[in-house]
Amino acid sequence: MGKAVCKILFSVVSGLLIALALFLLGERVFPLPDIAGRWCVETYTTHTQKTGYQNMVIQYMAILLREGPIVKGTMEKLSENAPNSTNPGLRKYNPADRVHGTIEGSIQKLYTGSKDLVVIHIIEEGEKRVSTQFHNLTVEHSDTLLIGEFFSTAANSEGKAIWRRTMQWEENCSDSSFYDLSHL
Repeated sequence: MGKAVCKILFSVVSGLLIALALFLLGERVFPLPDIAGRWCVETYTTHTQKTGYQNMVIQYMAILLREGPIVKGTMEKLSENAPNSTNPGLRKYNPADRVHGTIEGSIQKLYTGSKDLVVIHIIEEGEKRVSTQFHNLTVEHSDTLLIGEFFSTAANSEGKAIWRRTMQWEENCSDSSFYDLSHL
């Protein structure tokens, strides 16, 4: 009976040590990306049902919170540039006129050498109606850049998206120039 108890204790202690090692490996060596903070978001529309939205670039400011792998936050539309619309050119929104939205999402940690994924769902309180956006992003450059694609129910549009963590000196995202997302 003594040998059986020793084997059981050895198995339990070994299991606990392995669990502790895996926990430390996941939390310390391969942590989730720290994406909490302020982000400049730009979307570039490549496909849409409305020709006026084709090649449209929209710029947002987003504030994200991270609780484990869960992401929450809010966003505001700062400006848009719709070169194919009936009223082309850059349109900047005054703070009182900005479109707001809520953000929910998650981080998918990939341990196989691939870049981590961030999946974002935005409910946007648009000027004419509520719309939904879905962003599928990869984490680039040590938690400061997220690049990927988006789909929106606004004009059934889709395209490319880039999320860039803002710098402390930037008052807001419109201080930075638009990215050329057409090559991504």
